Amino acid sequence: MAQFMVTATYTDSAFAGMANNPHNREDAIGKILSALNMSLESLHMTLGGKLFMVVSGTAEAGGALMIVAGASGSVTDITVDEVYSAADQMAWMQSASAVMGAYRPANA
Repeated sequence: MAQFMVTATYTDSAFAGMANNPHNREDAIGKILSALNMSLESLHMTLGGKLFMVVSGTAEAGGALMIVAGASGSVTDITVDEVYSAADQMAWMQSASAVMGAYRPANA
């Protein structure tokens, strides 16, 4: 399964809800992820009010997660970006190295 970095900014009403009714956001987020057959790898909140998490699942589920989160009204500025390992990056570099001489830039 692919891994995605999800970021969002909590709204003022979300902060009010958390302050007036403290609860574990990991449990609530876990329910959405479970329904989408996704798993939570890590969950964090920044001092700037941003939600940051890494999840595993399909691109289709990641897109649905973005829509569900946006429709909730509790977050804005949602991003869902697929992330790759250092091993993946090394493979990219090796592939690029093998074809570097075959490409002629437009400004050459």
